[in-house]
Amino acid sequence: MPDPHPGPVPPGRVIAIDHGDRWIGVALSDDHHRLALPNTTIDRRALPQNTAAAIAQRLREALGQDHAGLLVVGVPYRRDGSEDAQAAGFRRLGQEVAAALGLPMAVQEERYSNTSALPLPTATPAGARSGRSGRKPGALTPARRNRERQQRHAGAAATILQRWLDAQLAPPPTPPPTDHEVDP
Repeated sequence: MPDPHPGPVPPGRVIAIDHGDRWIGVALSDDHHRLALPNTTIDRRALPQNTAAAIAQRLREALGQDHAGLLVVGVPYRRDGSEDAQAAGFRRLGQEVAAALGLPMAVQEERYSNTSALPLPTATPAGARSGRSGRKPGALTPARRNRERQQRHAGAAATILQRWLDAQLAPPPTPPPTDHEVDP
């Protein structure tokens, strides 16, 4: 299961990543650690080397002048909460990226983060066509489809980060009463 970050959130923004085979979605928290915002998407094919150091460099560029205090990594756990080889690989890459950034790392369950970040479909009247292209209004060009895939990964990273931030704000669970605390 996800291991919560021990102790208070360090100063600075929290950065989250959503791994993919081609894209890595990136999200940042606000300064008060209450809101997760999609930031950018890293195209792994455009990296000089597909290494943790190269990913960390792109994350530094995404941060700009902002300071990060923690990296949250989305990890896909099985339904029973166990890790498979893919989840272990995501965790391992997250640890390497966090080490390259000099940040502590926390893990957040990422299941269903991509589906909650899907763009809403646009309504198109049946049989409608637009202009000279012959394409229906709202139909996606290859460039737009590519942009939306990138945005979806950044949105998934924001979903992962928001779940983690919300869990940090939630009050700790109340332990069940023991026998001597229950009134007869």
